Amino acid sequence: MDEADQLADLDAAIAGVERIVARIGAGQWELPTPCDGVDVRGMVNHLVTGNLAFVTLVTGTEPPVRDADHLGDDPFFAFRASADLLAAALRTPGVAAGTYELPFGPVPGTALAGIRITEFLGHGANLVTGDYSRGASGLWISGGEFAYPVEEITVAGNLKEMFFNISEIASDLEFRGSVAAPTLRIDGLTVGGE
Repeated sequence: MDEADQLADLDAAIAGVERIVARIGAGQWELPTPCDGVDVRGMVNHLVTGNLAFVTLVTGTEPPVRDADHLGDDPFFAFRASADLLAAALRTPGVAAGTYELPFGPVPGTALAGIRITEFLGHGANLVTGDYSRGASGLWISGGEFAYPVEEITVAGNLKEMFFNISEIASDLEFRGSVAAPTLRIDGLTVGGE
């Protein structure tokens, strides 16, 4: 996947999460999520914080305060603004050619919009709406190859859209128990974290 494809996938993922955040009603922000002690507002704040963290990584500015409320009085606007900043930062000339320091080591700019999920944590699907959000870990993808491990990220989307957006299926199916699946490429998922 080239840089243009990664950025197009990022745009689609942002649009998908934007649709989800736009549908959160006034009385739903304090509802619990599958993550212990995290309500809906906290989950969206986590996504906004992750967007802002990547912006500051690319721009070299001061990172956001991790536990601060970045949503203010208008959570939808805060998400939209952080997503716009992220998309613009990743499109800055020279970003793809740069190297960025993350907690697990240096990461090339071309990997900032590519990741492979290897493990999900907890449960996070609403079986009525199909909305989906889970903690995960995985590997950054750089130049079409696995490069670096990542942890404590969040993957969000909609189950129906996930199944419709499977764009590639690998031939690496291995049975290691009663459940097995090959590697899938799913376009349009939102990934957030630091």
